[in-house]
Amino acid sequence: MRTASVLFALPVVALLTASAVAQEGKKQKGKGVPISPLSQAMLRMEQLTDALKTLDLNEEQKEKLAQVKETVEPKMTEVVEKIGEVIGEENMKAYKEAAEKAKAAGKKGRQLAVDVEAAVKLTDEQKGKLDEIAKEAQKVVGGMRKKVEAMLTDEQKEKLQAAMTPPKREGKKKADK
Repeated sequence: MRTASVLFALPVVALLTASAVAQEGKKQKGKGVPISPLSQAMLRMEQLTDALKTLDLNEEQKEKLAQVKETVEPKMTEVVEKIGEVIGEENMKAYKEAAEKAKAAGKKGRQLAVDVEAAVKLTDEQKGKLDEIAKEAQKVVGGMRKKVEAMLTDEQKEKLQAAMTPPKREGKKKADK
């Protein structure tokens, strides 16, 4: 099951990317510090693979899913290789250390990405190259999702959507007087 291991490892590997906005500490309304487009794509891939685990797939669907993963694996492997070429060894080391520290602190998903991105120092040229790689990653993730949804029942599609939609944060409630 090399395909599954590559797909599940990719979101973590791709979190090594950094965005200029995140390093400057700017905030987006309601979301905190933004993450790079590449990290966003990889988080979507992680959400999709996690959501697929919650579905009760029949044998035919499992076979189709395996075929989809087989077609996606080479594309995602290429993306990861390009990332490695762009960021270099020093940033890879910083990424690994930051990821381990964040994981040990119980962080995951967007929180993990923010910490890792802050630790990785990239030039504007590297950031530009990673943004181009992000476009490729987004196409792969979107294509995979479309193929997966095409093989699901309406009920499974609803369950997939619910599993991939992050829970809404509740606003601060005013104390009763």
